Amino acid sequence: MVIEYEILRYRTKNKLPLGEFDSLRTASAFGMEVCPEYFGTYPVPSLTPWGYTARHKTIHNGVYWIETDQCVSTLAVCCVIRDDFSKAVLDLSEITEYDREHNLDHTMGYIFFRGEDICLPLLELVRGNDQWDWSLINRPALMNAVWRSFPEYAAAYNIREQQGKNDCFGMLLLTLGIEAELRVSPENLIVLTPSVGTQFLNFL
Repeated sequence: MVIEYEILRYRTKNKLPLGEFDSLRTASAFGMEVCPEYFGTYPVPSLTPWGYTARHKTIHNGVYWIETDQCVSTLAVCCVIRDDFSKAVLDLSEITEYDREHNLDHTMGYIFFRGEDICLPLLELVRGNDQWDWSLINRPALMNAVWRSFPEYAAAYNIREQQGKNDCFGMLLLTLGIEAELRVSPENLIVLTPSVGTQFLNFL
């Protein structure tokens, strides 16, 4: 990432032609995810679809809990990270009017989730990024919140897990005609823990 950025930077400074899809902005945006010590971290968005940011908490680089000046709680996720989400989660997201007018892929802005919808994108991020620090998230309470707000999603996910269909690599091998045994992981099920409630953000 750093080498690619420096090559683009050299070309830009010396007015040399860039590739059709090359830009310093795009290179730095992707670089912030994997090399924040060089590129810096993603900035907290100042504007959301529900007003301006009044206060925020950093859950991870590019993932922020925000309270707006309209007293709306929202989860902001940098667009570079949105590839981690299923279609079901992306369908819940909203973007600012500016990003809609100028194309999110060009502005490299944020997607936003509000209210009870916050639990589902957080669950998919937690499950897909084990190396991140999730100390601000109570996982059992998060799964309880998903069961409360998205019971169909939780049930369908658990059925797929029990059938091994959440084993993406195994499913790919089968699709390619290669015999493979699908992995089933009971610890990956979305389970209910009534004793912990549904307050999954440890800082609230």
